[in-house]
Amino acid sequence: MTATQEELTKRAARFGLTLQVPHQPVKTVHVDEAVLASRAARFHMADTGKETLEARAARFAPKADPVIDPSTLSEEARAALEQRARRFGML
Repeated sequence: MTATQEELTKRAARFGLTLQVPHQPVKTVHVDEAVLASRAARFHMADTGKETLEARAARFAPKADPVIDPSTLSEEARAALEQRARRFGML
């Protein structure tokens, strides 16, 4: 038996919850206050046109790949890394 949306809303209200519409999923994201402040400042600068060309270029620049030191890897991890490198023609 399927409950109607109204019944589900009443059940949820009993427990102090709100019913979410299925096609509007809720995503819970935990963000640091410093991250929020920097994002707000960046978007404010972009909206007001005060963002410099250098800042915009740095924001959209490709990020560097992390450098892996093979001496810190276990024997299995080193073998897997070498196998991937050979597969992609890097060795």
